[in-house]
Amino acid sequence: MSAVKSSPGFLEQAFTVLILWFAATDLLNLLQGADASQGFQDTSNQSQQLLFFVIYGICAILLLRDWKQVLYELSQRDKILWVVLALVVASTVWSVYPDITMRRSIALVGTTLIGVYVSTRYTMKQQLHLLCWTWGLAAVGSLIFAIALPKYGLMPTGVHAGTWRGLFIHKNILGRAMVWGVVLFTLLALRGGLGRLIGLPMIALCVLLVVMAKSSTALTILLVMLILIPLYRGLRLHSSLLVITAATLCMVAGGVGMYMAGNAATILAAMNKDITLTGRTDMWPFIWEKIQERFWFGYGYEGFWRGLDSPGAYVWQAAGWKPPHSHNGFLEMMLIFGAVGTSIYLFGFLRAFVRSMGMVRATHSSEFLFPIMLLSYTFSSSFTETGGILDYNNIYWVMYTMTILSRLKDTDRAIAPHAALDRPSYSPHSAASTLVERAIR
Repeated sequence: MSAVKSSPGFLEQAFTVLILWFAATDLLNLLQGADASQGFQDTSNQSQQLLFFVIYGICAILLLRDWKQVLYELSQRDKILWVVLALVVASTVWSVYPDITMRRSIALVGTTLIGVYVSTRYTMKQQLHLLCWTWGLAAVGSLIFAIALPKYGLMPTGVHAGTWRGLFIHKNILGRAMVWGVVLFTLLALRGGLGRLIGLPMIALCVLLVVMAKSSTALTILLVMLILIPLYRGLRLHSSLLVITAATLCMVAGGVGMYMAGNAATILAAMNKDITLTGRTDMWPFIWEKIQERFWFGYGYEGFWRGLDSPGAYVWQAAGWKPPHSHNGFLEMMLIFGAVGTSIYLFGFLRAFVRSMGMVRATHSSEFLFPIMLLSYTFSSSFTETGGILDYNNIYWVMYTMTILSRLKDTDRAIAPHAALDRPSYSPHSAASTLVERAIR
């Protein structure tokens, strides 16, 4: 990836942090009394919509300054993202609520524009620093809101009343956000020096917020992420060691998986969860019934969960509660644009994952772990939540766009320190080198 022309100045970087922070938190919704603790709620509001409309416009203006180079860079990058977006917009044609689908799909395109701006304007190192600033402000702000402004920073009603939610409308959203904060500050700390001095206390703060959010799902994902970081760093090992390590990990993972499957009820009980994952597994069969009614193209973007007259009302009545979404990213994609769109998205996701592995293998700095960690986080969180997939005005979709579109510069390519004995595999004439180069292009 190469930044366009002149390096961003302080004001532009501050603006970038600000827009990422607004996309990451729910400050405006909180101040206007939004609460996602009870059933379905459309928490969008006019002030937030206006704010993001302005953000889209500013990002477009910044991109237009060097539009020829931006278009050239985008033409060299993944095309599948544009196919997915085109399908989302096209779903207006068959959506149950075409007006809503059109408005929300435009918002998704605008959200994608933010990711385009960041990925083409900043290097991977700069992106990591910007995101650390964003999550640092979100973490400190959440701590302040929970302690000094409990009216906003604590869950106000329901069974979770009094639990920390910080700058987010629900405790689970705070928990998942701070899991990603731990990942970001761990990558920063791995750079050493000042990065370690800043990263370690921020990791502690993010872990504290995960614990205070009392989100067992977030704690589980946190454990997975902390395990994955050293494993992915192991991709830089000598190839023979990599094969041995991978085989050992597969055996260990298989054993752990079999144990967890055989003791699921006990493990979930220890996490204060029932075998239905708080009603999720009970409603998934009803969602699948509705998916089969529009299997190939779905109900259109934002066209399913729209109130008592919407297709989602069947799931609410059958399940006995009113979830705002499927609590599963894969089912939610099937509802949005069916098997066709889901297959295209998953193909693009798999390509991005393979490319991110090549990026780690071909570099030595911690910021290049960001893409593979983000994709792993998205995949892990999609089993019980939406994972931020195709969410408009949402930081996770911005980061996904950044991950899909970011590329290495020639100056970024370097043999990993632990791969010195594997140097011949990076020869321009070797098959291994060809595979890696294709993966990271």
